[in-house]
Amino acid sequence: MMSNTTTLRQIQTPSKSAPQKEEDVDLLVIGSGAAGLSAALFAAKQGLSVLVCEKSQRLGGTTALSNGMIWIPCSQQAVKAGIKDSLDQARTYLKGELGQFYRPDFIEALLNDGPEAISELEKDTEVRFALAAAPDYHSARPGGVDKGRALSPVPFDGRLLKDDFELIGDPIRVVLGGMMISSSEINNFLNPFRSLKALQHVLRRVSRYSADRMRFRRGTELSGGNALIARFLVSLRQRQVTIWTSASLRELIIRNGRAIGGVVEGPSGAVKVNARYGVVLATGGFARNPVLRSELSGLHSHEQTLTHPDVTGDGINLALQAGASVDTEVRSAGFWTPVSLLGENGKQQTVPYGWLDRGRPGVIAVGPDGRRFVNESNSYHDICLAMFDHGYPKDDRFFFICDHDFILKGEWAISCPGHGHLPCANTSSSDTSRPVRLSRILLCILELSQMSSRRRLISTTTTPVEASTQTFSEVSQRSTGHWAIRLLARRTRISGRYRKHPSSPCVFCQTQSQVDTASDANAIVI
Repeated sequence: MMSNTTTLRQIQTPSKSAPQKEEDVDLLVIGSGAAGLSAALFAAKQGLSVLVCEKSQRLGGTTALSNGMIWIPCSQQAVKAGIKDSLDQARTYLKGELGQFYRPDFIEALLNDGPEAISELEKDTEVRFALAAAPDYHSARPGGVDKGRALSPVPFDGRLLKDDFELIGDPIRVVLGGMMISSSEINNFLNPFRSLKALQHVLRRVSRYSADRMRFRRGTELSGGNALIARFLVSLRQRQVTIWTSASLRELIIRNGRAIGGVVEGPSGAVKVNARYGVVLATGGFARNPVLRSELSGLHSHEQTLTHPDVTGDGINLALQAGASVDTEVRSAGFWTPVSLLGENGKQQTVPYGWLDRGRPGVIAVGPDGRRFVNESNSYHDICLAMFDHGYPKDDRFFFICDHDFILKGEWAISCPGHGHLPCANTSSSDTSRPVRLSRILLCILELSQMSSRRRLISTTTTPVEASTQTFSEVSQRSTGHWAIRLLARRTRISGRYRKHPSSPCVFCQTQSQVDTASDANAIVI
């Protein structure tokens, strides 16, 4: 199938003074996320001189904010673990996922070269990946598997970086003001008293974090994307790769249709960098650029993003100026997840909502029309695509309806204004002091584990379920608990109003978007 391309409006870079300095390298890499640092490490392993330029003060971009997972079927990690899989099975899965957007050239490159690329990245470097206990998003479909294709960066001891620790970008998911928790640790932190081993793990982590804060601005036990960037940094330092931060590419130097360098703007001024083997543009996409976001998002128009603040499409604009075009023949322009908008002191913060609870018994998601529109246990991608199919962004809200037990036993039972994205529950709309005090006490005691007195884990079905057409009132009357909750968010204000059904006390949410459900729900692109 031939791909469609589009030429976008070029955004010209303001002219500045001519560079007074010059540097000569073999390869110039712009951007320090996983793509840029992978390219730099591959080149350095071949003996090339490499210069990495990062616009921000710290390295990693959106990769440093993320879990850092990658999807590589039939990796060496999977083979060693005895995973039963094949490239043909992965092809079948991707054909089902991509449909008319299936590109054999791209898919064959991924499947055939992916395992070898990961092995080469790990060879004689500090980069390490481990098999993640994560299924394909639609593992029940033909070719899907419940384990074996997702790889996660192996945690890293940030103390080994010494002064370079300050170069690693800050992650999103932290507790106690700066302690990272990896996906594999969540069960221990949610249930520290379930076993002696879990308790020992939590106590060790907290003790280590306390010691870290005596020397560092945050915890040094790195996981996810943070660990990946740290491992790349150590590996690049071992090969004397030069890294500039606060250095943005102002101009590409093109000669005879080939990029031979660029003008880099740094703290000390502009520098002309001559690159013998070319320039790698790995600047992280366009999510923070409203012009490109409008032109490239297609049917998935959105405003909110969790990407790094400096992801403004610099590389795309420079490539367009050099005569490039953008391939728009894609299944979707983004990597989607729902978020909540948290308002405090006149400022608005975009935060991901709690995926730990939405797939558990006792809660359903309904759209602005009061009808269930999605299987709540679906992946965050599917949740957002369902939002687009049911009114987003014209009406950018969806609501959770839950019962009494879900509120008390779930994640939402211990949140309060200023401490999270979840509502406080009470039995009287005029007396909220008791639940708020209780929430604060619980949070003070349990902040270490983020929720250590939670309910036992309950498995949920992985079978696809069609969206129900039940209305809010019908679900309320059928609720197995005593409470039904309606969370209504507005852009200008939050009206913590709840519908009270017969013989049921009401519930009250006190601050904007303290709801782990994206009440003012926005799809985001990463």
